[in-house]
Amino acid sequence: MTKLYFYFPYMDESGVPMLFLRMSRWVAENYGNEYDCYVIDYLDGAMARNLTHEDKVKVHPYSDDKECVIEDNAIVVFQSNNISFIFQNLKLSPKTKLFWWTLHERCLAPVLIPMPLGEQTFKYHWLYKIASLFYYRFMHGFAKMADDMIAHSALYFMDITTFNMSIRHLPMKTKTINDFLQVPAQDYNGVQKTIRTEEELVKGVNVCWLGRLCNEKTPVLKLTIRKLSHYALQNNIKIKMIVFGFGDHQEEVDNLGREQKNKYYNQLPSEPIQSKDIDNFLLNNVDMMVATGTSALEAAKLGVPTIDVDDSFTSSEIKGDYVFKMLSERRNYDLGHDITDADCEEGNASMEHIMDYLIHHFGAFSKESRDHFVNYHSMTSAGNKFVGLLNKTSFTFDMIDPKLMQPLWTWKIWSKIRNKTTDKK
Repeated sequence: MTKLYFYFPYMDESGVPMLFLRMSRWVAENYGNEYDCYVIDYLDGAMARNLTHEDKVKVHPYSDDKECVIEDNAIVVFQSNNISFIFQNLKLSPKTKLFWWTLHERCLAPVLIPMPLGEQTFKYHWLYKIASLFYYRFMHGFAKMADDMIAHSALYFMDITTFNMSIRHLPMKTKTINDFLQVPAQDYNGVQKTIRTEEELVKGVNVCWLGRLCNEKTPVLKLTIRKLSHYALQNNIKIKMIVFGFGDHQEEVDNLGREQKNKYYNQLPSEPIQSKDIDNFLLNNVDMMVATGTSALEAAKLGVPTIDVDDSFTSSEIKGDYVFKMLSERRNYDLGHDITDADCEEGNASMEHIMDYLIHHFGAFSKESRDHFVNYHSMTSAGNKFVGLLNKTSFTFDMIDPKLMQPLWTWKIWSKIRNKTTDKK
């Protein structure tokens, strides 16, 4: 039996650890005779603390001050990342197999300058190109590694956006791919969202945001709040906004909610929600979800009408008239990408149209969201594809150039400066 590890030691219950936990459970349940499944996590990390005695998945403990050793011939599933960052205290054996899943459009876009200055290289692509010249050997070595991993069936992309952003930032020779490994949510065949009537909805609509309140997600949430507040006031329809999330921008989001409050729009203080409580809350309390990535799927699987929104990495405010889209309008497995001019249209009324559609055609909106999940992002369809790809992977740890795992020189300097500053305090 092959040992299969999912590596993502992280404390917060965010997209990737919850995805890895779901996939590990699914593989253990459906392919337990072939794979012995583990999550590599802190003992009180997001994946570890959500496991129960009924699960067939085990915890392989990770610590910041102790080596975590993985044996030969095991397979370790990673979120694709800058190879100089990824391993830390994880010690892989020479013949440990690697499987990278690109779950974010910047996974294979190395941060060349420490933040916050590094953000400017993503805001201005010409600046990224110039900065990359100072890392010529690393960038080309990393690109070669990515090409090699693709050739050995060990690197996959969740959608067309993550692939396009990867080849935009890395000088890879691979310019086309034949398939994606889409992001799934847990299969769900239970109670579906009760269809709300037009008479009920004109009396009040409950809208929910689910996701981290971080730099890239907050701009579209802020725009959503303003759009919903305006719609509520213009159409005399009460809207209650429920924000489930945590992060550095929690206070900013709450303050905006208070500023936008009017006779018809009200926003509850933001707070986190445990994954085990999401389904029941959405079924009983939410009429429409606004989210990006896997959070959008959590609602769609229940038949909750879902708007799938995008990220903004380069600005705290969205510049341009962003076009909101229902999840069912997404193509090529896209669940969210960095907003560009192509996502904006002067004078569009996309949010207004979606809200009108929700109120007048709730049943159709609900069915379209659910169907999109089942057809493209169900756990069963993605899980079977995942296992099929695992069986083909042949890229081992000893195939990586050790020089690629050395920290970039700017990060070495930044670490020394930060350490000296910490020592003075």
